Order: sequence, then C-alpha cells, then structure tokens
Amino acid sequence: MLLRVSFQNILSFYRRSDFDMFPNPKREIFPQHINETGQIPLLKHALIYGANGAGKSNFVKVLQFLKSFVIDCNFLDKIDLKDFFFQLVKSNKESIKIEIEFFTSEKYYIYGMKFNILKRIQSTNTFVCLELEKKMMKQYLREKATTFHHQQIVSFQSNC
Repeated sequence: MLLRVSFQNILSFYRRSDFDMFPNPKREIFPQHINETGQIPLLKHALIYGANGAGKSNFVKVLQFLKSFVIDCNFLDKIDLKDFFFQLVKSNKESIKIEIEFFTSEKYYIYGMKFNILKRIQSTNTFVCLELEKKMMKQYLREKATTFHHQQIVSFQSNC
C-alpha cells in the first residue's frame, strides 16, 4: 500500500513535492474516509485535481518513471534522462531525487534514489521497518521527517 511519494527536480517539479495517503489530523469531518485497520490511519481514497498545467500528468509520469526503473534493469539506457530533469532554470546541476514509502507483508519500506545528469545513480537506499511501534510510527508520520529510527537497514541490491 502506497504511503507517500516525494520527488524533486523532475519534469515540472523543481522543489520537493509530496503526495501522501495520511489523513489531516485537524480535519475530523469525514471519519468514514479513513481506514484505521492497520498500524497507522490512512485515507481510503485520493483525488488529484488542479488547473491546467499544474502538474497532474507529470505526477503520473513520475510514478511511471519509478515503476519502470524498478522493473526494467535497462530503463536508464532506453531513455534520455535529460528529458526528465526540470528545465526552467538556466543551469540545472542538481540530481533528480525520488523517494517512495509503502507497506507490504507487515513491513514498512522507504526506498530513495538520486540520479545525476550523466545517468549515474548517485545513491539508492532501502529502509525496512520491522515491528515499528505504533506510537513511534504515528509520531514519524506526523512530523513527516525524512529520517527515523528503525530496527534494521537493508541495503539495495539490484538483480541486474
């Protein structure tokens, strides 16, 4: 189950942008929209809307990029990565950064990656949270920090 995806310097997103499935704790008007069966409360549905040119299609393209990178070992060889960098600045030497958080098989995962303009993967990290205390996870989600205390770190190993 998708918890959050964050991305920066890709397509029309120069600054860090986040999409998450966490309910706003200040809004209690629609409790039926929240699934509280797991360790953490999550929204049952999400809707992406906005004005023309606001980035809705590019958000979907970011998810497609992430999916293709994960399932196709040669994905970076098949594309021109320069087309994915944010291009509305004179000199863009920053890396593309993508991070995804998800829950599956009773474990929480955070997977992050950075790409530079030369198609080099600068870093990939996978964090696996095992038996994370509910209180600790809720605090983490509330703060939406980029790092947290976890019981085990698993390094990324590609099958390629």
